Amino acid sequence: MSVTIRKETLPILEREQERFVRFWVGLAEIESPSARKDCVDKVADYIISFAKELGFTCRRIPFEKAGDGVVIEYNNGSKEAPILLGAHMDTVYDVGEFGDKPVSLDEQGILRGPGVLDCKAGIVQALLGMLTLKELGYSERPVKLILSPDEEVSTSCSGAPGVAFMLDEGKGGFCEFNLESGYPDKFTVSRFGILRRTIRVKGVSAHAGVFYDKGRSAIKEAAYKIVNIEKEAKLDCMTFNCGTIKGGTVTNVVPEFCEFGIDIRVKTPEDAAVADAILQREAAKSYVGDTTAEIIRVSDRPTMPFDEHIGKLAELYNECHQALKGEKLNFFHTRGGSDAAYFTKAGVPAIDSLAPIGGMAHTKEEWVDTKTLVSRTDLVLQTIFNLPKSL
Repeated sequence: MSVTIRKETLPILEREQERFVRFWVGLAEIESPSARKDCVDKVADYIISFAKELGFTCRRIPFEKAGDGVVIEYNNGSKEAPILLGAHMDTVYDVGEFGDKPVSLDEQGILRGPGVLDCKAGIVQALLGMLTLKELGYSERPVKLILSPDEEVSTSCSGAPGVAFMLDEGKGGFCEFNLESGYPDKFTVSRFGILRRTIRVKGVSAHAGVFYDKGRSAIKEAAYKIVNIEKEAKLDCMTFNCGTIKGGTVTNVVPEFCEFGIDIRVKTPEDAAVADAILQREAAKSYVGDTTAEIIRVSDRPTMPFDEHIGKLAELYNECHQALKGEKLNFFHTRGGSDAAYFTKAGVPAIDSLAPIGGMAHTKEEWVDTKTLVSRTDLVLQTIFNLPKSL
């Protein structure tokens, strides 16, 4: 596969870099945990204002319990299937957990703070790329940026309407570049799906001394279930992580109630069915006796399976990387999930982890190298310029 590198992109990207880094800092300073609709909506306001300055059309899709979804479009007159760009506006930590000054940018161009890499870097990259295409008069395909409000919690705030938003906006796209956290040596071509479940256990409360034998501990029952569920993990296809637990009232009462949250990663839809069957089996059992359990379905994110169409898009991206950098990247198959799965479910080939390079996402040490903004944006642009008529 041979590609043609268009060198007129770099002068625009380099000219705009400082402006977009300032936008990046301002974007990160608006802390936006998934469950805070008011905060995510402030991010949407900020993005839309900037996108309109750049000359793009914007749409908002309101959600009751999540921030609004945002769609930004470069309508260049083409009637072909659009190129999709994807990112998300929400972050992990609650407001204030990074201190009074959550964001910092040092002299080496390292930006630190909540969501600077995951995924506000991708938002900045997308808008810079769209501006460059606009200035170069690119007209082969429309370009659409789709921003979700609650990716970090698998659309559990927006629920079914949030999933429909991603599927509806993705349907009919030619391909999708998902701008999640970038790596220096690889990019993502397949992802596991994510199931979120809560199991609620009900026991029998009793005085922990006088009537200890009359009580049935919901916490003890939950402990048996957690151990047996996690025993079913298989790294190659299915994992269970019981990540939260709460229950009981005071230490001298046998606890009547306990619930725990489970993050399940699955390689295929068939694995998802097996995982749910395992939970059903454990919920039906009573190890302590006289206890009951129910399963609450919180959210389902589909898998992003590798196929020949993703393979062709990935090879093109890799050829462009080799032409620009002299080497190829590795294909990454990961248990991590992202919104790219919704686009592939809508029938659109997608590749992922294409944003500027950084590290420590989902921690208080999250960082991103702003100096990689130009090169990572240029790589996506060169791939766009070399897209074939079909994948």
